Amino acid sequence: MCDVFISHSSKDDSFVSQLAQELTAAGLKVWADHSTINPGDHIVLKIQEGLRKAKKVIPVLSPHYMESDWCQAEILDTLWNDPLNRFNRIVPVRIAHCEIPNLQRALSYIDCVPNETVGIQQTVDACRGLLPSAHTASSGVYFQKLGKESPFRAGGDFPLGLSGYIWRACDQKLISDFSQYPRIMIFGEQMSGKSSLLIRHEYWSKNSVVGLVKLDEMNDGPCDEFSQRVLEALIEYLSSKGGHYIAKTNVRLIEQILTCHDFTLVIDDYQRLQSVASARNFMNALNSLQKRPHNHCFKIIAASYVEPHVVAQNAGLDHLNFKDWYIINLKPFTTDDILIACRLFPEPISSKIIKHSAAILKQSDKPKVIQEKFEKLWRHCMKVNFETEEKLDDTILRFVDGRELI
Repeated sequence: MCDVFISHSSKDDSFVSQLAQELTAAGLKVWADHSTINPGDHIVLKIQEGLRKAKKVIPVLSPHYMESDWCQAEILDTLWNDPLNRFNRIVPVRIAHCEIPNLQRALSYIDCVPNETVGIQQTVDACRGLLPSAHTASSGVYFQKLGKESPFRAGGDFPLGLSGYIWRACDQKLISDFSQYPRIMIFGEQMSGKSSLLIRHEYWSKNSVVGLVKLDEMNDGPCDEFSQRVLEALIEYLSSKGGHYIAKTNVRLIEQILTCHDFTLVIDDYQRLQSVASARNFMNALNSLQKRPHNHCFKIIAASYVEPHVVAQNAGLDHLNFKDWYIINLKPFTTDDILIACRLFPEPISSKIIKHSAAILKQSDKPKVIQEKFEKLWRHCMKVNFETEEKLDDTILRFVDGRELI
């Protein structure tokens, strides 16, 4: 595994050679040219592997870089997994004036144009935190306890902030899916991250109002609780638009919602549809209006650990039409997801965990379980100074095996 992947045009080799030399002198492993590719290796796969495993990616921005299809593919591949650069993995370096595409323009860069020497030193400093020696204190403590709040806050299904969730390798595609389809059903095993995904969608939908309804909090009763929750969300939406409306029936409520272009109804625990009469009535009313030309103005996103057609059968709604719904089968955690999670930790913890990725997934590949494991490790590292590397290694092994952290 390399510490730094330098994405660059071969026409900028002179600068890249100097940068790679300084990074190597600082003790970092650098992927900078095709010398790391052996005869017979698949070039694309090797580059992709280097990008995936690197802890930092340095795009060297220049007119040559912008003209290179290979370079654009490399930076887009990196942004695909972390479009907002939440983990500060991408460290752009500009070496010449050039037109930077909109997708990359939001990332601040190190500017080598005014002073190349200073820019290179700034780049080395930005990557220096990857070194284990950077965490060896003069007091003899091998690793100082973590000072910042945990990004793995395991606060149940619905914590207050997005930082409570691990960004997954599949999330960028899911963002695209959410923007394309008006009816989405998220299907997956329990603790596979369905509720987390709904909340991530709420944060992604900055320009729309999201009405969130949890069926596991409801039971059949004298009041139409489901429609009441939807109505409350609709009133919030209309208030933000300067309007108001009071719906008397499910049909009238849905008719009003159908005209709302940026309203999303999010239904969690959809498998309990059979137990909540008001929700069944709502879906029946919605189904009766499906053929209207404006039925796709508002969106529905639902989550269930039971397959959609089985939910419909159990609820006695066999006529419910799911053929127009886009089904997302949410898969368990993968090695790529573990890599993303590990990058939230500083070195040397990150590298030590990555070595055990397969063992972590063997114990459990359920996102919620893994999130809680990482949360416990982070909390432990906030309390403990590790005097020796052996003590840190013991903690990592306990974390991997699911034993108590001491």
